[in-house]
Amino acid sequence: MDIYREEFLEVFKNPMNEGKLNNPSIVEHGVNEACGDEMDLYLKIENGIVVDASFTAKACSVGTVSSALLTDEIKGKKVSEIKKFSKEDLLKLIGVNLTTSRIKCATLPLETLHKSLENYGK
Repeated sequence: MDIYREEFLEVFKNPMNEGKLNNPSIVEHGVNEACGDEMDLYLKIENGIVVDASFTAKACSVGTVSSALLTDEIKGKKVSEIKKFSKEDLLKLIGVNLTTSRIKCATLPLETLHKSLENYGK
């Protein structure tokens, strides 16, 4: 088994940042209409920096792993930086080849993140 696949499976079995945050600055709900995956993204932002991030999800392995890796990646980063995080950045972070249909599963957390930041401060 290739090392990336092993890491993927390990994250799926033990996803980091899974669960609700206490007193989040933002809670955003996301849905993948194609497959029914759903997630809630929780962000705590202080002085324009994401100081904590977590998620809850009813999602496939790709959606769960993507959520875990993305929430881990954005901690400690400026909101302005995170707004520039792209689909390509996320797919590189996941590190496994995905079929076209599974890319939608992988990008649900990113779409939810971008939506949450658009709504932040309004």
